[in-house]
Amino acid sequence: MLKKILIVIFLLFLAFIAVASVVALYGYHYYSRDLATFEGYTPPAASIVYAEDGTPAGEFYLSGERRYPVSLAEIPLFVRQAFLAAEDASFYTHPGIDPMGILRAAISNFKTGHTKQGGSTITQQVVKNLFLTNEKSIERKIKEAILAYRIEKKLNKDQILEIYLNQITFGRNTFGVKAAAKVYFRKNLDELTLGEAAVLAALPKAPSRYSKDMKAAKNRQRYVLNQMLKAGFITDPKEVDEALGQEIKMYSGVQTRLMRAPFYIDAVQKVFAEEWKDYDLERDGLKIYTALDLQAYDFAAHAVQKGLREVDKRRGWRGAIDSFSEDAEDNFTKKDSNTKSKEDK
Repeated sequence: MLKKILIVIFLLFLAFIAVASVVALYGYHYYSRDLATFEGYTPPAASIVYAEDGTPAGEFYLSGERRYPVSLAEIPLFVRQAFLAAEDASFYTHPGIDPMGILRAAISNFKTGHTKQGGSTITQQVVKNLFLTNEKSIERKIKEAILAYRIEKKLNKDQILEIYLNQITFGRNTFGVKAAAKVYFRKNLDELTLGEAAVLAALPKAPSRYSKDMKAAKNRQRYVLNQMLKAGFITDPKEVDEALGQEIKMYSGVQTRLMRAPFYIDAVQKVFAEEWKDYDLERDGLKIYTALDLQAYDFAAHAVQKGLREVDKRRGWRGAIDSFSEDAEDNFTKKDSNTKSKEDK
């Protein structure tokens, strides 16, 4: 009798596996039927104009999307680790999705009665930013998981992380870690401290909040540093304390476009518009080397300004000569039309 019961249970288990496989296969094909395919990553990038001595003198980029793409090798290891700790510490070991993270998010969403947490890995965030919307729904999460699986099959982990660090938004129209370092700290990536890297990794969670509220940013910085310690990226707790003790000079994130020599840069733009129409200065990430002498340009600009001031002293506007009543325009128009009529005759 017991043997028959075990056989029935086993057969039911096989039937369950078969049905589940069919449902999963159908679901995969149903949700993936209209998904985009990955054809490479070429984001809009700022073009930079260099003076003759190699100094950046001007730049062009899309309105609302400042980005300076960099290779993963150009990003210091501790900066990469800060983002991994903050967003996805098991990135290099999971297959693109984190089942436990999804389970925790599902339980939280079930308790609250609405979609609140996503449990997204870095790979899922990449596909969401490139192909999907920010809609919080089960259907979008399924599509996100399918695309993440496909991306993991096509690219290696370093390639995916490189895309993530160049694509992620930091608010204030700033995309990618290099642009964020320039905008918020006025530094290059290789000049960042561990404390600054932790703050930078904190920003994507809530850019508008952490860029304005330094107390909140410091709390999130502490979380990132502790996560780095937990993940083994930091081995000595003293490093956490030292990073927390560093003075953080964080700018508002509002930075005007680099334009050291505006008239010269405008001329460069005009030349490209006339001679090299196939290039898009705001998207192609060009490096344009010129014969611009910044010192000579500054001297010339100063001389022009001085000359204009001298002209203004001699012949400048010193206020209105006279004033007119409200009906002056009508009277002038009538007088002008009468004059023209006489001339026609």
